[in-house]
Amino acid sequence: MLSHVLLWRLSGFAPLTPADSFLLIHQCSWLFLVDCFITLLCFGLVVGPGAALFDYTRITLPFHWTDVFDGKGAVGESWIFFGVG
Repeated sequence: MLSHVLLWRLSGFAPLTPADSFLLIHQCSWLFLVDCFITLLCFGLVVGPGAALFDYTRITLPFHWTDVFDGKGAVGESWIFFGVG
């Protein structure tokens, strides 16, 4: 019952300032911990294995800093870029 009341309070809560965000984390520390757990789970099951198993010798183009924004060059050939090329 307590979680139902807490979720009802959160549904109308929109943090407008950084202080409001810290207040939300303080009141709902369990929500922050669940978010941290899900982040670690996704990294451990998706990002980590994808980075470890990628064949980095397939990248033939040189890297340029603008590749991060347009997805061309080395970024387009790497596991980082999931866009349509």
